[in-house]
Amino acid sequence: MKIDKSAKALNDERKKIFYTFVLKAMFLRKHGQPDVNHVISILSSRIKESDEGDWKKLLRVMNFLKK
Repeated sequence: MKIDKSAKALNDERKKIFYTFVLKAMFLRKHGQPDVNHVISILSSRIKESDEGDWKKLLRVMNFLKK
């Protein structure tokens, strides 16, 4: 996964949502979806400096888990 240095940082509200859903995905990874392990570990390392690119990656992972 590539990190875009020029992407805008998330606002405070989106950061909270990002954090919440990364934690939920970590739970799902542990309890039944180990195939997203790599992506979730990358996103969890990006919680403090999350940006729009990370937001799109999270949405993509959530759509995968939904299906």
